[in-house]
Amino acid sequence: MKNNNSCYGISRIDIGSPKGGTHGWEVRIRRNYEPFEKFFNDAKYPSQWQALRAAKSYRDKIIKENPPMQRREFAQIAKRNNTSGKVGVSKVYTLCKRGHYQYVYEYWQAMWTPKPGVRKCRRFSINKYGWKRARAMAIQVREQGLSEMKEVRSKNQKVARKVG
Repeated sequence: MKNNNSCYGISRIDIGSPKGGTHGWEVRIRRNYEPFEKFFNDAKYPSQWQALRAAKSYRDKIIKENPPMQRREFAQIAKRNNTSGKVGVSKVYTLCKRGHYQYVYEYWQAMWTPKPGVRKCRRFSINKYGWKRARAMAIQVREQGLSEMKEVRSKNQKVARKVG
């Protein structure tokens, strides 16, 4: 999605006195986990505004050459805390109190976001289906959910479509 801020990814750095020190514009953008950083020193340009213009030009080039990750791609990245081996599938426990007794129910849970701001979740009881079948059902539902995921387009970005 396009950020309407004309200085997106650009910060002003002023350290030290006006006659000495560090003065300029810093571009910092991350795309697909790769950082892009560059400093545009005022001293190398006729004015600080021309340094800003150069920083914006560099930033725009980086954004054009490195489009943001699609939602479906991002949803398939394994996080460090994933213990199930499948992204979006986890084993969960629910504690239920009835009178003086407590019961723990185990589930395999599938989660996905079909569109921005909407999260879907399905649970499959290990007690009802068994460990393997409940996990397989959660994985299947997660994959179906990913296939139904809608991409969000900005005005200048085209979404890749399947051909054939």
